[in-house]
Amino acid sequence: MLDRVTGGDERVLAGMLLIWGIAATMGNMFAGRLVDRFESRKIINAGLCVGILNFCALPWTSANMVTAAAALIIWGLVGWGLIVPQQHRLVKIAPQLAPLLLALNNTATYGGLACSGVLGGIVLLFVDRQYLSLVGAGLIAIALVLAEAAHLCTARTRIREYDRRRDLAHGHVARQSALD
Repeated sequence: MLDRVTGGDERVLAGMLLIWGIAATMGNMFAGRLVDRFESRKIINAGLCVGILNFCALPWTSANMVTAAAALIIWGLVGWGLIVPQQHRLVKIAPQLAPLLLALNNTATYGGLACSGVLGGIVLLFVDRQYLSLVGAGLIAIALVLAEAAHLCTARTRIREYDRRRDLAHGHVARQSALD
């Protein structure tokens, strides 16, 4: 993907990856501050949307040193900036299960990373490497849909739990079961 901008020079590639790595570290650090100020869902959705746009632009931005560096900075900030809000979201959903949820989340993250090389290799059989990021954008879009679906499921569960507790407090369930 970066072969046009690096010209095959591994020093240029190392520099580009360094830029990405620094941005990734900054994204992870700033994400904690964002979570303190905004709802995790909003941070996740915004990050995924920016990631989709960035990956869609990569076939063109990766052809120039400046635009490629900018795209890598955005990728690093957004990609690694999603970890903290995702973990925050999981802990908030079920604090009593936080260690298990975080472990499962890390397993899914590293499992996805492990499979990405294989998936990328298969995709490269059908798509020019310059356009590989478009497939990535599609996968990010799927992640956005799944994140929203998860939010809807947890919201419904919270509403049902609230209704159940309200009914118990007002004796509705007790009266209903007495009639059955």
